[in-house]
Amino acid sequence: MADHLFQKALPYLDFIEEHGDEEQQKLALTSQYNCLLEVKYLDEATRVIDQLINLEPEEADWRFKRSHLYGLRENYIQALMEYEAGLQLTKERDEFIEWRLIGYDEQATLYTKALIESYRFDEALELIDHWLETYPKSEAAVRYGYNISYQTKNTERMKTYLLHGSAHYPQELFYQLKLAEIYTSEGNYEQATPLLLPLLERYPYHKEVIAINSQLSFDQAKLWIKESDADKGLDLLNEALAYDADNAELKYMKGVAFEKLHQLDSAAYYQAFYQPSLVELKDYERHTKYLEFVRKKNEVAFFCHLYRFADIDIITSVSGVEYSRMLKKNTYTGRLFYSGRDDGKGIMGQGEWSHKFNSRLYTTLNASIGSKVFPKYGANVTGYYAFLPTWEAELTLGFRKLVDSKKMYIQQVGASKEFDFARFTAKFNSIILNKNWHYNVFAQSRFYIRDHRNYVTAMASVGSAPEIEVIEKHLYDAFDVTNTMVAVGGHFILSKMCSIDALGQWFHYKAETDLYKNMYSVQLKLNIRF
Repeated sequence: MADHLFQKALPYLDFIEEHGDEEQQKLALTSQYNCLLEVKYLDEATRVIDQLINLEPEEADWRFKRSHLYGLRENYIQALMEYEAGLQLTKERDEFIEWRLIGYDEQATLYTKALIESYRFDEALELIDHWLETYPKSEAAVRYGYNISYQTKNTERMKTYLLHGSAHYPQELFYQLKLAEIYTSEGNYEQATPLLLPLLERYPYHKEVIAINSQLSFDQAKLWIKESDADKGLDLLNEALAYDADNAELKYMKGVAFEKLHQLDSAAYYQAFYQPSLVELKDYERHTKYLEFVRKKNEVAFFCHLYRFADIDIITSVSGVEYSRMLKKNTYTGRLFYSGRDDGKGIMGQGEWSHKFNSRLYTTLNASIGSKVFPKYGANVTGYYAFLPTWEAELTLGFRKLVDSKKMYIQQVGASKEFDFARFTAKFNSIILNKNWHYNVFAQSRFYIRDHRNYVTAMASVGSAPEIEVIEKHLYDAFDVTNTMVAVGGHFILSKMCSIDALGQWFHYKAETDLYKNMYSVQLKLNIRF
């Protein structure tokens, strides 16, 4: 054997095994095992180890050797189980258990590598789970389990291994950091945040910790901004920027928060840090144009409303001009209306003030004075309240003294629901005219094109009274009969200074018994900001 003549040595060892005493038999069998292992006679080597185990069932080394044989046959789970049987024997005799566990760890590592290299990932994971049951402190097992789960995109298994590693190595950065990353990608911010913040305090300059915190802050802030909690999102972004001051995505989202808060100068400044891809470039440029448009504080608008009855070849027009001054919390508007009729020319002046109390509540108050075809005077007060994220309630109280000296009282309640792609509104109008009660139900849908300042709209109403604008402009009287209206239109930004509104309407109402009439309307408006 010393000359490596293993095969030639085997007959002599068989002779010693057959004719020697017990001690000589054990030595001969041990030598046989070594020779057979060298010449790769694994079946014979297994038979020899089985004999040795029968002779000395309490000897742990024979179990370790049989474990090695199972490993050579690629029966890795059985190999580990055999090794564990040997560990149990050494544990009972308190013989180098820690040293033997290290050997077990090394052997399991070799088997796992072999399975991974053969792309037998399911078998590798089964082996790793068995490995951890025996040796829970094995960091190699946890890392291999995580890596395979990552390759196979099994997020739940990734979390299982990371939680195991975190429990046994609480000071190890890797496990908590990767857990926070997974929770962030899943949108589970409540679990990600308490993991990440202590790491950020402990490692304030660690690039990966900062990167994951930035991603968490970006995603969480985006959600809060969408849910109309932009102030909270802004605070979170500012905290993240304290660690990652040059992060363009955080700055961009900060700009989005400012846009939601109607702080448009700040919105334009921070959104300018964003570097769009070629795919995003056109949308980004359109939105930049939109911000340039809406951040301007002055607007002049010219409008013209044309009305024509189906059975009368006469067009009635109402035209005018308005000026608005838009500040951070207040908007002031003045309007002038003009209309010429057979019985003379009428004008009406209106002043309006809108005030924003906070991110949820704002109000509008207007008052007007008119002549001829317009109400002699009138006033409205409207309150808007965001009672839930993406939901807004509306309440309006109004009064008009019409051209025929009739008094009209208006009570309006409504609700709007905002989506990323559209806004839907429903309103109920209660109208008391000359002590008689009437109603009108109104619905509107607004579908956005690229952003919320470009949209197409469709609307309809039905009631025992016409639309309020019809009554105000003294176009026709049709009360206590069915009035309907449908309309389509839109609002479009043309440049950094100019936008247009267009709306087409069809009014249908009962004029007399068995006589129904139609009126059509086209409304155009040109808005110039500076």
